[in-house]
Amino acid sequence: MKKIFLLLFVIIINLISYREAKSDCPPGWFENVITADFQYQYDGVIYTCRVIIVFCCRWNADLQMPEIIPKGAYAASGYNDCFHMIEQHPELKDTLIRFIFAEMSKVAKTNPNCFPQCPPCDENIPKLYYRIIAYKCVKWISKPAIRLINGTVLEWADGIEFCDNLDYKCILTYACCCDWNTSPPSCYEWCISAEQYGTSECSNQEPQVPPPGKDWNEPWETECFITNVCRCP
Repeated sequence: MKKIFLLLFVIIINLISYREAKSDCPPGWFENVITADFQYQYDGVIYTCRVIIVFCCRWNADLQMPEIIPKGAYAASGYNDCFHMIEQHPELKDTLIRFIFAEMSKVAKTNPNCFPQCPPCDENIPKLYYRIIAYKCVKWISKPAIRLINGTVLEWADGIEFCDNLDYKCILTYACCCDWNTSPPSCYEWCISAEQYGTSECSNQEPQVPPPGKDWNEPWETECFITNVCRCP
C-alpha cells in the first residue's frame, strides 16, 4: 500500500511539473511518437508486446536526404510484463531494435517535415536515399510517470533508450522508390550500406535486469551496453 501511495505521489508531481512536454530531439529535428505491436517467440509461445516508439527525423538540406534518430521504446500501458521478458532474454533485444528501425522508417515517410515522396521506380530517375543514425549503445530503464511529446502519460515506463550521449554510432543508408502505376502505389525500400563510426565507450556485457539490489517496482536504469545491429537486414 505504501508503494502505491508513493507511486501516485510521484505521478502527480510529474504531471504538475511537466504540463508542457518538451521535445527530446536536437534543434531542427521533429519528434515522433508511434505505437506498434512487436511480436516475438519464446519457448514455443508467440507474445505480442505493444510498444511506444519515440524517434526524431529531419530533412538534411546539405545532404539532400531525410535522416532518422531512434530515441527509445517503452512498454504501452498493460504490456510491462511482456517487456520484462524481452529485457531478461538478450537474444530478443536485437530483434526488437530492428523492429524499431522498421517502424520508424515506415512512419517517418508520412511526415512531410522530413520526407518527400519516394520517386518512381525508374532506372532513369534517381532514388531517394535516407539514413538511420543509430547509437550503438543502449540501456534498459524503469521510470515513474513520464510524459511524451504527444501528451501520452506512461504511469510507469519500462523500456529501452539509446545512449546518444556517447559518440559511437551506426549509420544505415537506405533507398526507396514507388511504382505509381498501381493503386495503391507499390513502394520498396532496401538497405544500401551500414557504416560504424567512433569507438566503443560502453560495456560489452549484457547487464543484469533489474540491476542488483533493485526490483520492478522502483526506478532504475542499467549502464549503457553495446548492440550488434550495425548491418543491413
